Amino acid sequence: MFRQILSRLQADFELSIMALLCTSAALCILPFAVYRILLGDLFQGVLDLLIVGIIVGAFAYAWVTGNTKLSGIILTVSACLGGLLVTLVQGLPGLFWLFPAMLISFFLAPPGLAGALIGLVLVVLIFQGNLFAQAIETWSFFAASLVISASALILSRSHHRQRSKLERLATVDPLTGAKNRRAMMADLESIGRPSAASKKTALVMLDIDHFKKINDEFGHNVGDEVLAKCAQVLREHTRDTDQLFRYGGEEFVLLMPGMEATALGPMLEKLRGAVEENLATPAGAVTASMGAALAEPGEDWETWMARADRALYAAKEAGRNRVVLDDAI
Repeated sequence: MFRQILSRLQADFELSIMALLCTSAALCILPFAVYRILLGDLFQGVLDLLIVGIIVGAFAYAWVTGNTKLSGIILTVSACLGGLLVTLVQGLPGLFWLFPAMLISFFLAPPGLAGALIGLVLVVLIFQGNLFAQAIETWSFFAASLVISASALILSRSHHRQRSKLERLATVDPLTGAKNRRAMMADLESIGRPSAASKKTALVMLDIDHFKKINDEFGHNVGDEVLAKCAQVLREHTRDTDQLFRYGGEEFVLLMPGMEATALGPMLEKLRGAVEENLATPAGAVTASMGAALAEPGEDWETWMARADRALYAAKEAGRNRVVLDDAI
């Protein structure tokens, strides 16, 4: 159990920051809240409890739903505004809670929102007039806040760029630009058992005909060019909502949501014709065989894919360069 939790936190940077913030709130803020309530300072104690409750609740929501974007915004707003309220009530000791809030803001929320919140905090604290005894203290706090915020912004942008590159390397086939098999499995698993609402989603398996012969006669460089060109043709002749995956070797998979049974056959015939028209080797045109199946309510994705695979096998057995639809269509 502990290993699973640790593995999830290591795989999700935003969630790990939220976990750290949640733990810090429980260990550092909660005791102060209880202590103040026991001393009779109900307003400050309840305010601390409210901040802890929001932080813990946002983290719990992110953990259960996986929606770190919404939870990150909630945490950023609550950390910045909560820190501001605590500072206005407590005075200088509250400033120490604001610096962590500035650090996490750019990692958990969009830069514009984080910058606006921090700017609001600085304006209120600098111009409210009672917090700092001397001007040098005011401008020292302002300068330190700017340095911390700018550093957090630079680090967060660098982190997001690096993560985007890593995600692309992990999910995109470098030769064809299509999503890879790993990404396909993740998308299919997220679908789970198709519901009645997703019945109109088609899964299409496409195999380039006699691809081994192309490699044997003209070399792997030509074979790679055919694969890359095939992926390009498929993208150009499908909808923006369709997803293309390279399943392995010369085989591709298309996920086509919102597909009527009556429209699937004609659309795939046009796609087959586009492949034949645009793909070629020195020996002539290159063709492809396709098998397709529409999702059935309550069906697991393995069965759904197996039906499309059987249709593809039937297309090959029937002479290749053709489209075969599953019997259920």
